[in-house]
Amino acid sequence: MDMRFITVGLVVIMAALWVASAILRRQMYSKMERLFITGEYDELIEMTESRLAQWLFASYNLAYLRLNAYIAKGDDKHALEIFDDLLRRRLPKRQRTDLVLKAFSFYIERGAAKQAKALLDEIEGWDEKSAGIKSECRLMYDIVICKKTDYIDEMEEAFESTQGMKRGQLAYLLGLQYENKGDLAKRDEYMKLASSEVERQVSGRV
Repeated sequence: MDMRFITVGLVVIMAALWVASAILRRQMYSKMERLFITGEYDELIEMTESRLAQWLFASYNLAYLRLNAYIAKGDDKHALEIFDDLLRRRLPKRQRTDLVLKAFSFYIERGAAKQAKALLDEIEGWDEKSAGIKSECRLMYDIVICKKTDYIDEMEEAFESTQGMKRGQLAYLLGLQYENKGDLAKRDEYMKLASSEVERQVSGRV
């Protein structure tokens, strides 16, 4: 049999398989997106664990999808397990950066001081291009975990000239600091301002 004929046949078969897998991948990802949007998290998780999904997608991507589903459904136990698994993996820099910031926010929101501090140490070792991110993470750690109130004067000054979502974020952080300080009236004042700003931005009002 002509070897050129065999080679061409193999190339055609491989091309057909590649096209088929690309179509399947696109269809399956669209379905997983719909499941997430509609809140069908258990179905999404089950789909990521199927043999077809494991053949079509990288292990990291499937784990990341499960992670988002567990966070959305409020299953902190399984989310923590996935964070532990993913953080132990050797990852490209961009993936590692995204994962570390996501995990840091998760730990901060849940008051997981030990895990948050370990990631903060890593973040503060990043290069100077990440100076703004490092500063924001340190600030969040100080306010939420260490219960500091050191930023009140600085933030109140900035609050007067800030607009949009940044104004809402400042109000929220000021509310947290006043709670740390024990001033619940000021806490409620700023938390109300934060909620109003978020509602205004979401509704599209100026």
